[in-house]
Amino acid sequence: MNTKTISSKLTTSAALLVTFCSLLSAGCATVQSTPFVAAEAYGELGFIDKKLSDDQYQIIFSGNAKTDSVTAKDYALLHAANLTMAKGFVWFEIIQSDTDVETKEVKTVVPDMTANPTATSSCGVLGCTITNASNYQGGTIISERVADKISATLVIKMGNEKPSYPNKVFDAQQLAINLATLN
Repeated sequence: MNTKTISSKLTTSAALLVTFCSLLSAGCATVQSTPFVAAEAYGELGFIDKKLSDDQYQIIFSGNAKTDSVTAKDYALLHAANLTMAKGFVWFEIIQSDTDVETKEVKTVVPDMTANPTATSSCGVLGCTITNASNYQGGTIISERVADKISATLVIKMGNEKPSYPNKVFDAQQLAINLATLN
């Protein structure tokens, strides 16, 4: 083999190694919580709203398993504040609120490391042979429920006039300012 052929094979091997390492690190990347983004459709990750009447909307924020319930609720509130201002209202009241966590079952096999090692020997004309063997005992299946998706749902009523119960309403502009640091 000449030097050029060896160099070409090393370059190809290096390129394959770099590609493999890149794919491996991409596969090991950690999943981040769902950011404050609009959902593409109902049931997808992010926020979405549905008009119920001229001044009432349903807001849903859906997050992945890495999104905690406090963040999901805050993102639903932030979208409610932004929507209230976009529709020309000053405040909103929460008529109904709900948080739902969807779970999935995950099964893991944990090997049982207890083994009964045995050693056998057999002797013949040319000498003895010792064979070691271990009797594998199987494993344990662990089944657990883990969070898969979280959804925070709000039904809000918007308004401009002085509210009947001022302690029950949110000032949309102030709330949006306070929650803006979440983005």
